[in-house]
Amino acid sequence: MGATASGRAVRASPPQTDGGPCTTWRRALSIVLDTALPSDCLLCGRMSHGGAALCVRCHAGMIEPAPRRCPRCAAFVASSSSADARRVPLCGRCQTAPPSYDAAVTLADYASPYDALILALKFGRQLAVANTLGAALAERVAEARDAARLPPVDCVAAVPLGPRRLFARGFNQSEELARALARALSLPRRRGLLARQRETPPQARLTLAERQRNVQGVFTLSRHARAHDRPAGLHVMLVDDVMTSGATLEAAARTLKRAGARAVTLAVAFRTRQ
Repeated sequence: MGATASGRAVRASPPQTDGGPCTTWRRALSIVLDTALPSDCLLCGRMSHGGAALCVRCHAGMIEPAPRRCPRCAAFVASSSSADARRVPLCGRCQTAPPSYDAAVTLADYASPYDALILALKFGRQLAVANTLGAALAERVAEARDAARLPPVDCVAAVPLGPRRLFARGFNQSEELARALARALSLPRRRGLLARQRETPPQARLTLAERQRNVQGVFTLSRHARAHDRPAGLHVMLVDDVMTSGATLEAAARTLKRAGARAVTLAVAFRTRQ
């Protein structure tokens, strides 16, 4: 059982392994039932339709015009001398120590009430949340593209989980987000582009320096990608559910750049305000 910042409880369902005909059948049945039957909005309790995790009002609130964010890392920028709100300057951190990734988009701060959505997805196994957030991220990507902040993207890939955590949870929430985002943008999804070389302890209680050490060298191209499908020359959109310090995404983006990726843009559902 997880709890949101507002104290709302999210009950977890029993885990199941990812992949295989049984899991595929369950996912297909879940999608059919979610689409056919109305459900309650996870944020306000109003009725939602078509398999959406949010009602129309809450969905619109989540994708309101974005607050001023650094175009490189999506960190909140408190003030700016720029007259054009679409041309937000880089934050101080990105100016002094540019990350390996080239741009980042996000929906909102990781705080109440939106933390409830991530808990419902990860621990409540409500996969409709991934579809809703992926579609909303696609709108955010379109905003950045229309404002000329984002060049064309070639493919979408997810930050991978380690085998042990994937088995325990039964699915990778970032892969589910990537699936929905790729579908909404009509882009190819490169499933299994990256792999973890080792399991890492959770990052939640670590300092920034500890987080960076924790994920140092943890990512590599998957065996299939190394042999048949390297990202050389591609603009990869790398998807994750929450960005906190950015250490994990930095390590993943660095791996993609070393493998020849032309550019890496982060698409994260929510970002912790620093």
